[in-house]
Amino acid sequence: MKQTIVVILLLTSSILYGQNWNKEDLIGIWKVEKIMDMRAPSEMPSEYAVFLNSSFEFKQNNTFNLTSKAKRLNEMMKNSHWKLNSNNNEILIQRNKTRLMTIKIWKKNEKTFFIIMGASLFLEMRKN
Repeated sequence: MKQTIVVILLLTSSILYGQNWNKEDLIGIWKVEKIMDMRAPSEMPSEYAVFLNSSFEFKQNNTFNLTSKAKRLNEMMKNSHWKLNSNNNEILIQRNKTRLMTIKIWKKNEKTFFIIMGASLFLEMRKN
């Protein structure tokens, strides 16, 4: 519980005082370094294990690919479209105007985090 409160406070302070991201900041391949469920930081539900060692690729032409252990998820995300809202630091991943995933991004102490909205999934990321 204590870790959840800390994560929420960090997220809130980073959103209020954090940097605004732009397209160039995101382009490239991002690897997942650590995973945390914001609802239960000490336990990671098994369904989130697909994100271990996964990568998120944001291309210049706004196509997106996810590479993970889950082939079905990879296929669903393959060559989808990404769009950054730099006002609220959110990335919308979609295909044919259907939302597949929304990611909130922020940087704190030289670390970058992706929060998978709707899943309470908190990913520490490293850009390659």
